[in-house]
Amino acid sequence: MTSNAEWTGVLLSTLLKEAGLKGSATWFVAEGAEEIKGASSMPIAKAMDDVLVAYGMNDEPVRPQQGFPLRLVVPGFEGIFNTKWAGSK
Repeated sequence: MTSNAEWTGVLLSTLLKEAGLKGSATWFVAEGAEEIKGASSMPIAKAMDDVLVAYGMNDEPVRPQQGFPLRLVVPGFEGIFNTKWAGSK
């Protein structure tokens, strides 16, 4: 299965810097608010590269089916890493 979409959002690296990411961090965990908790761990190097925290898809807000309010878009990784309904703890 493939799809094509134009995503709008902010780089995860920007948010991590604003939150005070520690230099010793090497991995992060992305967890969505799904009924079945599925968490994906990824290297911080990837987060600081091109991971997008998306709030828009195709010039509209991300729809609930696509992960409203926020969804991670992780270029170059399998689709399962594109966490829907992303939040923070």
